[in-house]
Amino acid sequence: MKYFGGIHPWVINFANGLSRLGYRVALIVSARKTTKLAVPGLDSDIHIHRIGFHGFSALWGLYSYYRAHPVDITISAGYRYNRLIGKVSRFINTGKWIVSIHENLTKALASLRPAKATKRDREIQGYCRADGIITVSEGLKIDLVEKFLFAPEQIKVIYNPLVKSDNQALAQQEVDHPWFLDGADNIILGIGRLEDQKNWPLLISAFSKFANKYDARLVILGEGKNRELLQKQINLFKLEGRVQLPGFVANPYAYIARARCLVMTSDWEGFGNVLVEAMSVGTPVISTDCPSGPGEILEKGKWGELVPPGDEPNLLNAMEKTWLNPVASDELVRRAQDFSVDKQVQVLDGYLRELDVL
Repeated sequence: MKYFGGIHPWVINFANGLSRLGYRVALIVSARKTTKLAVPGLDSDIHIHRIGFHGFSALWGLYSYYRAHPVDITISAGYRYNRLIGKVSRFINTGKWIVSIHENLTKALASLRPAKATKRDREIQGYCRADGIITVSEGLKIDLVEKFLFAPEQIKVIYNPLVKSDNQALAQQEVDHPWFLDGADNIILGIGRLEDQKNWPLLISAFSKFANKYDARLVILGEGKNRELLQKQINLFKLEGRVQLPGFVANPYAYIARARCLVMTSDWEGFGNVLVEAMSVGTPVISTDCPSGPGEILEKGKWGELVPPGDEPNLLNAMEKTWLNPVASDELVRRAQDFSVDKQVQVLDGYLRELDVL
């Protein structure tokens, strides 16, 4: 399975989990006609329905779907789908509408051009019409309440459902990279899009100093617009033999399990899935204490080092501490169970019952 962003496992794992509890679940996908409708990991009894990709065709597709298929609950995930459901719900019954928020909206708006940010802000205010709002971390809830003035009682925090029984089996699969095949315990791993938000230059710069003292290698899995810039930075530091950017991999767990530690240097997050994924297979983690999610996952540093965003000296110190004295693997695995699919599906099921949608 290709490594996707945070919303993908959220949707798949909750859809499967609710279906197994007896809900009749359908997945609505906005996609071009040329896009193959195949969702890896989705249970076969969950129907996938395509609506159009562009504005009017997507709205018409949604309207037509609800006209033909009355539903009790609609859970929208991500800005695009939240916007589409918000618009179509004005004209047809979509059942109880629950918005889910997966990113820090204040940070997301700040990254946009002013005109686009203003438009998106108006659309976010429209979420107040929803019957409920789910955020994937307490930090996102606080952001909605303090910055967007949503009522706290309207918002439910439900963490991402990430840990499944097959995580350990995935970790045992083979990897296709020579550094992971020689048995060396010296690889620091990063996973995520090669985008500004992830701040990989911070990690590469810190590693350039770390590598002067320790026989370490750095591998960053992912793809994105900043690949060329990051490669230039690697070359500038003369780290071509110590740092690699292999791109996406089919099974990141196999790489994570073979790494000495995993580092996340994001300037902001919605949750920080990769931290839980690493902990689930016993790999120590280091993260920036960015808004929102990592501080909650690591319980203010109990389960891994937390450093201020953009702080290279503290990051370098955290890397050294983790390299020499990591948190025990079995403790990390136990903590990761708090984010198991089974546990979080039960939380979502309880929330739906609280909303009296059944």
